Amino acid sequence: MRRIPKEKSFDKFDSGSWDDTLVIPPGQSFNEKFNVVYKLGEYGTTLAKLNTYEPGEDQSKDASVNLSKFMKNRLDEIDGLVFYDYVNHYRIELPRNWDL
Repeated sequence: MRRIPKEKSFDKFDSGSWDDTLVIPPGQSFNEKFNVVYKLGEYGTTLAKLNTYEPGEDQSKDASVNLSKFMKNRLDEIDGLVFYDYVNHYRIELPRNWDL
């Protein structure tokens, strides 16, 4: 689930995925990559629009300004992640620190 800062609530990521063979070492730090799929139609845009470079924009960058703005807005909607394991009864909270 993601924490939503404005409502101070949670929202389930139905399309989230990660390496499900991950073993979290007790008391250790680790890095993990999370994949979240956004349905662009729900935001009134398409991948073609987001990948379009504006006239005069540096096309050697990895992402267009449009795509960068879209992703920044989506990340601003997340104040951290929370994982629940209902079988083993534990909760993992990951605070927002990706912009540090």
